[in-house]
Amino acid sequence: MGDSEKQVKNIFQVAREKAPSIVFIDKLIPYVANEEVCDGVDNVLILAATNTPFALDQAIRRRFDKRIYVHLPDKEARKHIFKVRIGNTPKTISEIEFGRLADATDGFSGSDISYFVKDALYEVVRATLTTEFFKRSGEKWIEVPPCTVEHFKKVRGNQKATVTKDGLKEFDDFTKKFGIYG
Repeated sequence: MGDSEKQVKNIFQVAREKAPSIVFIDKLIPYVANEEVCDGVDNVLILAATNTPFALDQAIRRRFDKRIYVHLPDKEARKHIFKVRIGNTPKTISEIEFGRLADATDGFSGSDISYFVKDALYEVVRATLTTEFFKRSGEKWIEVPPCTVEHFKKVRGNQKATVTKDGLKEFDDFTKKFGIYG
């Protein structure tokens, strides 16, 4: 038994001892080899996520009462993800511009948007590496400029949705067969 499986077994043991408990398993597939972690866990709610539910065998599918398909984020959710991922970073992005960013990322997952934000924030930092920026600052300590919608426009061409229409159909087919829509 590998170290990961031992750690998962330990987590379930602690969950049993501390019940009622919630255990969240991200990327379900690697952990399901040891099926006993899902057995005999009274008063322990097990939540699991996977990007490949169709790869789960029927024995594992049976161990989960519900298989809920969570759709890609809608416009409002994408807008919210942009705001959360930017966080407290100084910015000059208006509500309207956040809405436009959300419109421009239809079909993006939350993860795709996170990478988009990260790339735009790196663009802010990259701007401070130019000699033009240093001439403007004229001080020993450099203040990083606020993030603007222009930083997003500059890196937009590098951003692609990672989920295809065929991939969405595969999830939809699985849900029709084995799950429910969330």
